[in-house]
Order: sequence, then structure tokens, then C-alpha cells
Amino acid sequence: MDIHRRDEILERNPERYISKLFPEDQKDVKRFVNGLLIQRYSAGRVDKYLSTLVSIRKRLNVPY
Repeated sequence: MDIHRRDEILERNPERYISKLFPEDQKDVKRFVNGLLIQRYSAGRVDKYLSTLVSIRKRLNVPY
């Protein structure tokens, strides 16, 4: 049971996070997220990884 509704948040947010990345990185990040979900990482953990990637991108302002 997910009392914080992380699964719902993860369904809505990936595209919002991914759209903030450089276009050349977006396809790789989508594959990364799908891989994490296949490996059964929690929705909260995947959400945190995405937000961290966006934060790093803003600070460095270069593609991965």
C-alpha cells in the first residue's frame, strides 16, 4: 500500500522531468527509467533519481 501515492506521481511526472533535459539525453533517460522500473525500484526512488538528474542538468548546463 502506497500511502504517499508515489505510483500516481511517477505516472504523471516522468515526462515533466524528462522535458527539462537536453533533447539528446531524453531517450536515454527514458530507457534508464524503464530499466529501473523493470528492476522493481520503488516509485519514490525513481522519482528522486529523475529530480536529481534535472538538478544536475541545471547546474552544469551541458548534456550528459
